[in-house]
Amino acid sequence: MPNISAILCCYPSFFGRKKHERPESIKPQRPNLLAIPRELRDQILTYVLVARRQPPTTLSEIRQQDRDFRDGRLEKNIYYSRNPADYKSNSLPALLTCRQLHSEILEILNRFSFGYELDVKFLNERYFVPTWVLIPIISKNIPHLRAVFQSMGTYERQPEEFPIGNEYGQMDIWRQGCGGPPLYVWMFYDLLERFLNFGPVGPVDPDKSEVVTINCLELDFVDPEDTSLLPPEPLTEHERSRSLHLHVYGSWSRDEPMKMLRPESLARNLAGQINGLLNMGYHSASYGTMLYERIGRIVVKVNGDVLGEFDIGQMLADLKFNDDFGNYAWNHRVSQWVYFKQSAMKMRRDRGLRVVEPSENCWEEAQATADRLYAGRKVWDPIANTYMDD
Repeated sequence: MPNISAILCCYPSFFGRKKHERPESIKPQRPNLLAIPRELRDQILTYVLVARRQPPTTLSEIRQQDRDFRDGRLEKNIYYSRNPADYKSNSLPALLTCRQLHSEILEILNRFSFGYELDVKFLNERYFVPTWVLIPIISKNIPHLRAVFQSMGTYERQPEEFPIGNEYGQMDIWRQGCGGPPLYVWMFYDLLERFLNFGPVGPVDPDKSEVVTINCLELDFVDPEDTSLLPPEPLTEHERSRSLHLHVYGSWSRDEPMKMLRPESLARNLAGQINGLLNMGYHSASYGTMLYERIGRIVVKVNGDVLGEFDIGQMLADLKFNDDFGNYAWNHRVSQWVYFKQSAMKMRRDRGLRVVEPSENCWEEAQATADRLYAGRKVWDPIANTYMDD
């Protein structure tokens, strides 16, 4: 008996098929994501959600990107991407595919706490170049945000040319302010404030801010690619202080070759500045308020190792009044402090952040401290045009 398969292959045109075409009954089916078992599909979708983008690793890559500095409080030294694709979440394509995948993606997102990751290149230790590496989904409640800071290129006190941007980048970010921290600290704060007001998005409208919360903010300072540019590790407290002021004009000899800041020096200084904001001092209270209202805890790391941690819920409970909110008249400061603490606790509770109840006599202690600090002061009466007893 002749081989039927051989006959079909020898006479394809007679049977209405093209040469070497297999019968319909044995044609391979087109792959279909919805046809595979749910367990396998969940694994594939999970890989999609945690897929990471590649941040720029060289100055030439940064120059090829569409970036602009006119976005933010400190617009002259932070260069945000203007490419909308850099802010798309990993889940967006699947959410828009069909109802079934939309539902399954949301189930996976609710089942696990996916982290977000931001890469920040500290270009010439003068500019910030932030790149979103991982955005699982656009959300107002972020379970975990890891920000990695890495220096790229050495600092120049008086640069002859600007690697990106123009002369606006000439600002001295290391010079100490009048009663405030150096400008680079406000660059960190600007990055954080922008995220807490808008989330991981592109160009923003300042009039359309929202409330974004972070349960855990991880700040990881890592070595540069070329570790030979780092100075020797400081061994004494004096050496640590000197390395901290490496770039301050006049602190080092002009003949001495410039080195990068060690990541631990930058991390220690920033941790100290964060602690200052959270102490809600005379000048810093208006800035520390946002941290108390929208962040669960802050973890500072160096090359992945924990350097320090701020349990903001506990710090809020332990916070004492000490002439805070200097932007208010002295006779309104304690009431503003009480309002801040109560409203911050309410916002944290509403947003699912950790809340620790303060001591029972917290409010009485605050008023007693205010009475002691402001004893004998008088209040200006604009109608009587004179000072009156409070």
